[in-house]
Amino acid sequence: MTQFLNDEIHDVPHDLYVVQNTSDFDSPEFDADYIITGIKWLSAASDEYPYQRTLTKVLKDQVDTSDEPGDNSLQGWWTRSQTDWSGGAGQEYMEPATDDLVRRMFWRSAGVDVFTRPGFVRLLPEARYGVGETQWRPGSVTHLAKLPGGWVWTVDNRAWFSVDGSTWEVQGQGGAKASFTTAVAAGEHMLLGRPDEVVIHHWKTHNQNHITGFTGVPVLTWVKQRLMLSVGDKVWEIPAGDLAADVDLSSKTPIVDMKDASWAFVGATGTPSSILLAGSGGSGSAILSLVLDDKGALPTLTAPIEVAQFPNNEKILGIASYLGTYIGILTDKGVRVGTVSDGGGLVYGPLIGAPSSVGDGNDISMYDRFIFYPVADAGDGRGGMAIVDLSTADEDGRNAWSTWIRVPKDAGMVVDAIVTGERKAMLVSVRVGSGGQQEVMRWEADPDVALEEKGWLSTSWVRYGTLEKKYFDEVKVVCDPPMAGRVGVFALDDEVTSTSLGHLTAEIGQEATFKVNGRKSVTDMALRFELERSTSDVKSGPVLAAWNLRAWPSVDSRGETVVLPLLCFDFERDSFGVKVGYEGYAKDRWNALVDVLSEGTGVQVVEQHSGFKYTAIAEDVTFTQVAPPTGASGFGGITQVMFRTT
Repeated sequence: MTQFLNDEIHDVPHDLYVVQNTSDFDSPEFDADYIITGIKWLSAASDEYPYQRTLTKVLKDQVDTSDEPGDNSLQGWWTRSQTDWSGGAGQEYMEPATDDLVRRMFWRSAGVDVFTRPGFVRLLPEARYGVGETQWRPGSVTHLAKLPGGWVWTVDNRAWFSVDGSTWEVQGQGGAKASFTTAVAAGEHMLLGRPDEVVIHHWKTHNQNHITGFTGVPVLTWVKQRLMLSVGDKVWEIPAGDLAADVDLSSKTPIVDMKDASWAFVGATGTPSSILLAGSGGSGSAILSLVLDDKGALPTLTAPIEVAQFPNNEKILGIASYLGTYIGILTDKGVRVGTVSDGGGLVYGPLIGAPSSVGDGNDISMYDRFIFYPVADAGDGRGGMAIVDLSTADEDGRNAWSTWIRVPKDAGMVVDAIVTGERKAMLVSVRVGSGGQQEVMRWEADPDVALEEKGWLSTSWVRYGTLEKKYFDEVKVVCDPPMAGRVGVFALDDEVTSTSLGHLTAEIGQEATFKVNGRKSVTDMALRFELERSTSDVKSGPVLAAWNLRAWPSVDSRGETVVLPLLCFDFERDSFGVKVGYEGYAKDRWNALVDVLSEGTGVQVVEQHSGFKYTAIAEDVTFTQVAPPTGASGFGGITQVMFRTT
């Protein structure tokens, strides 16, 4: 929420409407009971027409017109509920409430899963130390890569393989060798890049070859059965068959040479009819397309065509394709999602609001309808992952997203992460250890091992589509059975200050109602739910299914509603017996009163004998004649004016 510091709030110095003090009607002198904008009246108070003063009514008699029954008003209450959070994070206010996606979004979360079981919020798995290895190892660079049936983890100039239950280590060809800067799976090969060299490791035969003949740090991408190797502004293409032997690039001509020393390619990916290359230079970031022809088993590539440009202040970090349709684009400003267009082109959408990546295009993982990537903060300052749902986007093309699996707070910064299955992941983090040496740690998350100890979700702020102040009364919380662990329920004000409302536990049951007990009316409120796993079974935890928040409108000063009964005849007598009026006097006063009140402005009202004097707005005015007056013009009766004081 936006906070304004050192600002003073003052009352409005004057009313924002014109006050009518007098009308053009010339009232005679007599002992009047009421004076309304200078027009004098005698009271007509009686059993039939009483004088009334009441507090102004603020609850409106309204009919529920929401698509969801009971989600607008219910017996005078204003209510709002939520039964699905798969619209993702980043929404500050739950408006407009009639929009389906808005009703499925929330503000922020950490440690909880809102996507894989739509309609429920549940704890994500806990990231734990890798099993069967020494967890802490010195090193300056670390990466992860996924293999069929396993994974590869690099630290400094060494790599550890784990495939189908077998584990082995690959040394970096001598202790003086530089650290591996990237790890990419390429069929039956694992490509380990470092300055001036790529180690080709065949993970089935354990044979090794090398790619040399270039200078610099290589960027590697395996796409369409070929290796795209870029260094700076140059790109080489190496077919899969060539990886069975050593490769010397000094004798090969790059397929792309930008001739721009400021340019650096950062990654590549494939579409059904092209290969896309992403990079940045002095003039900004762009994506180039190499359109494939239809000749031969392995198509050759055409000259690159620029298919996307980015704002000058936004630097592209990497790209990855998924399902032949979607392109995940990582930049230093966040994430964009693109779609493949005809002819090998690309159409990309806006920044979706998700945090920026700490990795590159090779660090994007895919599973089901989601893409994942590593982030510096996945909630509470803990490194981890973010998730993007490719199947859900708003009308502007912003895809649903949320934070995902994270490491403990003392684990340092997450630098790489991969998804290994549904709700499963592997992450590596780096922290500064004793003596200033970096320490590297590998983490595994699996729901069949343990869930997060605690996770939370904050809803969007509810204000019922109006800035009028409300009293928030109570929250009903429902969990999916069987109930395990507990759910803490908190109210959040617009300064994001939380107030505990209570806890839902297995002893209480799967649902409960909590009183807000606010001491003052406010314009809006959000809810925060803290899910805690079971203390007896670390694989079990609560599953949030629904919440309902009810309130009623309130104003700090309600004011009064006053009903004045007025005599309105041609001839009348005051309390001293003085006769006033003339033929047509009743009609002239009525017309003068209606002319003033119909303008809708505030008017001055004086109650001569009771001593009240106030500015008011006419809510209603009626004239009642039960029988024609005799000996007069024929117009005469009782006038009732309902005023709302200001």
